[in-house]
Formats: sequence, C-alpha cells, structure tokens
Amino acid sequence: MRRPRLGPFDVRRWKWLPWLLLLSGALVCDQEPAPGDGGLSLETLDVAVGPLPGTRPAHRERAYWEGLWDQRYDLDETLLSRGAIQRANVHLVRSTARLAPDDLRRVPDASALRRQIDERLAYLRRRVISGKLRDATGAPLSADLGKRFTLRRTLPTLSPRLRRADAVIPVRCGPLLRGLFKPGGDLRFDRNNCSSIHPGEPVQVLARWSRELLLVRTTYTLGWIPVSAPLTSIRADASLGDGPDGFPAFTRRAFLRAAFALLDAPYGWGGEDGGLDCSRFVMQVLAGFGLRLPRASGPQSRAGVFTIDLQPVPDGHRLAVLDRAAKSGVVLLHLPGHIMFYLGRDDRGEPMVLHSLAEYAEPVEDQPDRVVPVERVCVSHLDLGEGSRRGSLLERLDRLTVLGGPADPALQGVATLRPAVPIEHPETCAASDSAPGSEGSWLFTTPARPHPGQPLRVIATRWDHPGPVTLQLFDPAGRPR
Repeated sequence: MRRPRLGPFDVRRWKWLPWLLLLSGALVCDQEPAPGDGGLSLETLDVAVGPLPGTRPAHRERAYWEGLWDQRYDLDETLLSRGAIQRANVHLVRSTARLAPDDLRRVPDASALRRQIDERLAYLRRRVISGKLRDATGAPLSADLGKRFTLRRTLPTLSPRLRRADAVIPVRCGPLLRGLFKPGGDLRFDRNNCSSIHPGEPVQVLARWSRELLLVRTTYTLGWIPVSAPLTSIRADASLGDGPDGFPAFTRRAFLRAAFALLDAPYGWGGEDGGLDCSRFVMQVLAGFGLRLPRASGPQSRAGVFTIDLQPVPDGHRLAVLDRAAKSGVVLLHLPGHIMFYLGRDDRGEPMVLHSLAEYAEPVEDQPDRVVPVERVCVSHLDLGEGSRRGSLLERLDRLTVLGGPADPALQGVATLRPAVPIEHPETCAASDSAPGSEGSWLFTTPARPHPGQPLRVIATRWDHPGPVTLQLFDPAGRPR
C-alpha cells in the first residue's frame, strides 16, 4: 500500500486559511429520515470478506494501541469532566433532534410532532412516487401501500406511555413494516430502517397509529414499530439510566477498552438484526461515558468540543492536522455518510481508524471497481479504497471533531468551538472567585463600583483554555443584558 504523502505542518503554508479563532458554531441534523451512514454502499457485490489491506494482526489488539498511546499521551487523563459532559449533553439536546431521557416522561408538543411526521412522510412519498424507493423485488410499491405515506389531516390521539425494550426492535422510517430499497440496490440497506432500539432502552409509545403499528420515540429517533414489539411497562419514576454518576471517567485508556470491546461486532444498516452501523457504533461507545450523541453521522461529526473543516486542507497536510487534533482527545473523522474513530499512526507511521464498515471498493484494471464486504467493526488503514472511483477514506474526509480539551495552539485558527451552553440566572450571587467551577478564573470590572448610566467594562480571564464559554451579564432584576 502506498503511504500517503506527508507535508510538513508549517503554518506559513496555510496562509490561505482563516486564522481567526472562532468561538461559535452550529449543529445541523441530517435531512434524510434514513440513518444516512450505511458504510460506503456500492451497487455490486462479488467477493467475500478477506484481510483488510494495510491491517496487521497487532492493529486488532487493544494492548498494542495502549502501548503506542502511552508513549504519546497521558492514558489516564480525564478528557472531559462530568460537568463538561453534562454541558455537552445540554448543548446537543438543544441543538439537535436528540432528546434528554426525562423528555420521554413528557407529552410532546403536538404541533412540533405533526411537522416532524409530515416532513418525514412527504419526503418518503416523493421518493416512492418517483420510483427512487421500491420493494425488495425492485417493483414499485402498490397504490395501496403508497397511501401509507399520505399526510393525515389529524394525528392519532396522543396517549404517551413509558416502556422499556426487551429485545432489539427495528424502528421504521415510515408507517410500513416492509423494507424500501433503491432500484437495483443492495438489499442489505433497507431505507425504511431508521434505527433499532436495543434491549433495556427506554421507549415512549406515543399513539396507536394503525392496527399493526405504534408511533414511538426514543432519545435518538422517532418512527414506527409493530404493535407486537417486545416492550415492558416501567414505573413513571423509574431511572432512565441518565444519572450523573455511575459512568467511568472518560480517559483514553477507558475509551480504548470500550471501543475494542466491540471489535468484530456485526454491521447492521440502521441497526438491522441488532448490528451496528457506523454511527450506532460511535453512539454506543460514547454512551458508556454518559455522552448522548445524536444517532446520525452528520450531527455526530459536530458534537465535539471543537470541529475542523478538512475540505480546504490539502491532502499533504491532512494527516498532520489529524495528529495535532489527537493531542486534545478522542478524534471522530467524518466523510459523507460515514464516521470513524481515529486511532492515529501505528509503529510504522501508518494512519489507522476504528469503525463499523459495510464494504469498501478497490480498483480493478480496465474494469469497474470491485466491492469487498466487511460487515463488522474493524480496524483499517485510512488509505482503504485508494485508486477506486470514490477514492480513499483519507481523500474523502470532510470534517473532524474532538471530544476532549481545547485545540492545539497550531490549530486554533482553523478550529471552530461549539457554542457554549446558555447561562441561566443564578439563584444566588457569589463572588467570582468562589462560584462553582470558578477555580483559576477571575473577573475584573471597570469601574470597580458601577455607576448608573455609565459604561461598564468586564474582563474575564483564566489560567488555562476555558473551552466553549460565554459571558452573560444580568441586571438586578435578573434580566440578561
């Protein structure tokens, strides 16, 4: 395998990039109701799984990566404190379709729910009518089945009930139990399979949609399940598994243990048959530390403390950016429709990733690309797919995000910090050096005693990088100014 060309990390060669430190950003959600991260799907399939190019047996060993990371980082450094994780979760709930567990105890806003369902049904109806989605035989859906996606004048009466899944339950994107597929596409990728609910997860049953379907939502998805789905009633005051305690510290060592515990777990588009697609794998690993990431790969790629747009970065500089970012914490790499954990360089300097992968393409001289199925959580080289019509993983990267500390100084000009969590008015006033979390922080006001009608200057400083923060002033009546 050809090793990617490495350019020196010289900021003078980046003069075309914006070097203004950005203190805000936004999370956007994928528009398609399907998971949208199926793992590089192509149209043909003609070979069986074999050893992945560029991957050695040592790459599959957690101890191997612990040894390498121990030489580069502090394996037991806490990358995100419990408070930082809670603030990140608040931001994700407010910025994405992700719900907090306690939201499942509440009746949803009927108007907002109606809009969400109407948008979903309209999207699917357009694709069904145009023939872009068909049944498993490749035939268009019958008129009767097509009516399932017609917008209803009114929603069924909402009667929310809290339940817990007893087994893996597929969640359908539309009110139809059978699959929907692209014409001539791979039947492994059911476009009507939005996600899967795993055993033990809380479910809010919203309404009886039809004789065969229930409308439900979880913290990460909304859709339809069979009336016969295996659900158990739980008390209204039951724990939903989201307390601040009980999670291990988010360290590099703990991350490697959690991620490699799922090595070779089967791939499943949208969680098909309990498998893990790429975003479910990422979500499940990080959920073990209390992080509530969105379900789809696009929003996940903006869920970190900071994000870097890799599209304008020349190929020769990309690996240098990835390695710098890894100094700050766990790195997620995104390309259209796919997301991966960056493991970093191996002992030979080769860049490796850990991800749940359906398949990849490899070039064949004078013939169409050959598709190689993988169908599992695996370690692979970032050059995987090099020379194919789609290009290698490295060539297709468009974004990275980091779960950890602030960006390395060399990256701060191109790193976008996620927005800070909005500040609520405190119940009591406290001196700036005694407020919770204020250790190492100082506030200075000029003049020291404010005068009515006169400007007031406030300066905040810390001895270290504060991460995503905001400064909010409140007047004596508690109103933000």
